[in-house]
Amino acid sequence: MTKWDLSTSRCHVSGKAEESKREVDRERDEHTNDEDLVAAAAYGDLRAFDELVRRYRYAVTMVAKDITGSSELADDVAQDAFLTAYKALPQLKDPGKFASWLYTIARNRAKRVGQGEKNHVPLSVIDEFIVSKSPELSRSQFEKVDAKLTCARLAAEMESIPKEYADAMQLYYAQEWPVERIASFFSLPQTTVKWRLHQGREMLRKRLGEN
Repeated sequence: MTKWDLSTSRCHVSGKAEESKREVDRERDEHTNDEDLVAAAAYGDLRAFDELVRRYRYAVTMVAKDITGSSELADDVAQDAFLTAYKALPQLKDPGKFASWLYTIARNRAKRVGQGEKNHVPLSVIDEFIVSKSPELSRSQFEKVDAKLTCARLAAEMESIPKEYADAMQLYYAQEWPVERIASFFSLPQTTVKWRLHQGREMLRKRLGEN
């Protein structure tokens, strides 16, 4: 079935073909590096921005929850942080610093909320438009935060080890982030991230009674 756009006299294929095109676009975006996505988003490409949200939403929400202690507040902080970042992207001179820059925005926003500042700023018309074009930003991260940690006992034990180790393990194992991205996000040497992963694994083995 086809749908005619009379304003442009062009024919658009709807239904399965349109859905297939979105899947192809998403697959292509998933293989695009952060720097290229940041550059595209800075020029207004909201699909590129949505891919950045997909990659970093879990980490940003995790950082916000560590600071605020609330999943609900963390979701609000994450949305505010991404909206702030998107509108400030033209000011980011080095796209390679996006991860650590985003971390700073999220941490500062979470600290202000933790100190009693209003937890959620009403969305402007522009913000509402951005959210409407970003499926990843419009959903609650904590609806799926433990989806990949299928073992209930493991998820519980992760809460019992120091946050710096648990956070690294969550991103590495649950979100499948490479060590390089984790290091960039937290502004840490890669050797430090590897050490935290190693120590975290050892702590979990001991707590789970593995030899």
